Amino acid sequence: LAQDFTDEAIRRGVDAECVDLDEFTPAVFEQRSVFVFLLANTGDGDFTDNALKFEKYLFLESTNTSGNTSNACAPGSKILNFPFAVFGLGDRTYLNFDQTGRKVDARLEELGARRLYRRGTGDDSGNLVGDFDMWKKDFWEALKKEL
Repeated sequence: LAQDFTDEAIRRGVDAECVDLDEFTPAVFEQRSVFVFLLANTGDGDFTDNALKFEKYLFLESTNTSGNTSNACAPGSKILNFPFAVFGLGDRTYLNFDQTGRKVDARLEELGARRLYRRGTGDDSGNLVGDFDMWKKDFWEALKKEL
């Protein structure tokens, strides 16, 4: 889904790149101007294995070489200044449907990122691709205004 979305963006003339969150580093935020996150979660609502580094960066503290704990994304810091959109992928029959998408959406806004387009959700127990097609229908116009 993410690569197809990226390919469509490129066909529309957008300089786009698909980045697997397994390859995430904070430098990614310096390399692009607009971010669209397509996020799945486990049945328990946890981040998927490939997104654990991204989760740690956004939400968790880390210990630096001098033994101090720090988080570049500490609560209240407004370090992210980019437009974003989130589309959460999941299965509505699970209790924690789209928990990762909701958490990332709220956290990005808390950290100063600007909402480009409304958060969307795709339900795998229904028609996930259809949900995504409906969501992105008006996304392109919002992106066009941003660029």
